Amino acid sequence: HSPCAVFWRDGTMATEGVRYVAEFGSSGVFNTEKTAAQCYAGDKFSSGGLGRAAGVLSTTTETDRNNFLLSAISMIAPSPDWMVGFDSIPVCDGSEWVERIDYPAFLWDAGTDSGLRFTSNNAATMPRSIIRRIRANTPELSLSSEGYSAPVGMFTITRLRVNPTLTPIGRTPCEQCASRSECVPSYDRVPPRQPSCPTNQTFDRCGTACPETCD
Repeated sequence: HSPCAVFWRDGTMATEGVRYVAEFGSSGVFNTEKTAAQCYAGDKFSSGGLGRAAGVLSTTTETDRNNFLLSAISMIAPSPDWMVGFDSIPVCDGSEWVERIDYPAFLWDAGTDSGLRFTSNNAATMPRSIIRRIRANTPELSLSSEGYSAPVGMFTITRLRVNPTLTPIGRTPCEQCASRSECVPSYDRVPPRQPSCPTNQTFDRCGTACPETCD
C-alpha cells in the first residue's frame, strides 16, 4: 500500500475490521475497509491459519513504486483480542527492492476486550483502549528483555523477483518510492490516510501525504 493508507497502528484505536480479526479471526470487515480506503491501491494477501502453535505459513503479494509498504495482522487463537502483525514495513531500501526482511511476531492487544488469559471469557473493553504491545505481566506469556511479552514467531518477507517491464529506462526499480532517506519511513512518520486521494495518484515523494491536487 501507499504511505497515505494506514490500516492499523500502535497507539491508535482499532477499527471494526481490526477488532473482527483480533477477536474472531474474521477478515471480511477488514477487507471491506481496505477496499474503501481511497489511497489503497495495492495487492492483498492471505495465508489462512496454522491450527497449531508450531508451523509455517506462506503467501505471495506484489508491490510497486506507489505501493511499497506492507502491513498485516493475524489473530492469536484462542485469545481475547490479541494479534500479531506489522505496520507499513518498507520493502525498498533507497535504490532497490529489499531481498529479505525478518520481523519478530510481537503480540499486540487490540484494545477491544479486557481478557487477561488465552481462554478468558468475552469481556468487551468499555470504553475501548488503543492498540498496544502486550506487557510481560500478562499471565501465561513469557518475558522479553524490553518488558513486553516475547515474540511468538517471525515474519519473513522475501523478494522473489523484480519485473523489469515496470521499471522505466534510466530509473531504479523504486525511484519513486524510496530513493531518498526520508522515504524509508519510521512507523511514526507515515502520514494518516487521506480519503480524498484517488487510488491512481502517483506520489512525488514516498512518505509524504497525498498531494494537494487530491483534495
